[in-house]
Amino acid sequence: MIDQAVVIYCICDEVTKTLGIQDDSQCRMSSAEIMTFAVMSASLFSGNYTRTRLMSRHHQYFRNILSLSQLVRRIHTIPE
Repeated sequence: MIDQAVVIYCICDEVTKTLGIQDDSQCRMSSAEIMTFAVMSASLFSGNYTRTRLMSRHHQYFRNILSLSQLVRRIHTIPE
């Protein structure tokens, strides 16, 4: 599962660079990390953000994981 997360992150990072999506310097999670979280949630946990967040925290996939409400807000701010 860690291999999938790394591949997803690399793709999301390249997409954010290509589209020119800039993160605020105060963000605890980058847009690529937020996109990785959303893709992992959709593919592994049928879109259940709570389970994805708990699994990500337990396996330490993200250094600074946001609260559930902050994650949902950040997911919705990423342009389609």
